[in-house]
Amino acid sequence: MKKNQTEETVGICAAAGRPQTGPRRKTGLAGEKLAFSFNGQRVEGVAGDSVAAALLAAGYTTLRESPRAGTPRGPFCWMGVCQECTVVIDGVRRPACRTSLAAGMQIFPGTIA
Repeated sequence: MKKNQTEETVGICAAAGRPQTGPRRKTGLAGEKLAFSFNGQRVEGVAGDSVAAALLAAGYTTLRESPRAGTPRGPFCWMGVCQECTVVIDGVRRPACRTSLAAGMQIFPGTIA
């Protein structure tokens, strides 16, 4: 693979048994800055990041609270199966780790109840 290619092996596809490839943002490269809001506060993120990654990079570790105990919840599995990073994006409940960041998103803490 040539050095200037942007695709890298990112894992093994369990179903097919072959390497998965895809674009991967390299650390240290500046990407396009995107403005969005979280719980009414203006936040900036980088194009190509997930909502969970952008919020974590901005210092937000709590994305919702547990409906029973009220304890803080945030990204955990980074695959969209645990529901710990559930947020409301533009009025729709979504996993933050599986949603790509877009300019102008209005994001609020989510709930699974």
